[in-house]
Amino acid sequence: VRLAGGKIYFNQQKVGIDNLQARIEDGSVAINGAVDFKDNFKIDHIDLRVVGREIPYRMPGTLFVSVSPNLSVRGDLSKLLLSGQLDIVECEVTQQVDFSKILARKGVSVTGEASGPKRKKKGREGPNPILAATALNVRVASPGGIIVRNNLADLRLVDGRLELVG
Repeated sequence: VRLAGGKIYFNQQKVGIDNLQARIEDGSVAINGAVDFKDNFKIDHIDLRVVGREIPYRMPGTLFVSVSPNLSVRGDLSKLLLSGQLDIVECEVTQQVDFSKILARKGVSVTGEASGPKRKKKGREGPNPILAATALNVRVASPGGIIVRNNLADLRLVDGRLELVG
């Protein structure tokens, strides 16, 4: 990530972001907006916008994806709205799938018999309260297609569209 310009300013009531730009490989992203605070730096209101072009993400041997977001998040922590458009410019999933490992994590052997007690999940209990309070109105499109190439499938989804609402 290389920062390419912009300003961040802050005081006791606000953190402002004015055209903060970054380059990520051949992609770019710009962030604008502000986070307003009330007493003791508690978040009062968020109004941020992220616009990007062909931002890459790689997990070698598993996934490559390049996205172009035009998203905003607005509201307070009790009621946020994530809205806009997310274009999946390119996506290739190559992760191999091993059902015996998946079933073993669930406490089932490959033959379908119980293979011992289930392990307790580690981590926090229940949903993240900020995510639980976030409504969605996001259109996702894959004009470049999504490719899945692994031991289970060799397929290509062309020009897919999905709306995330709720």
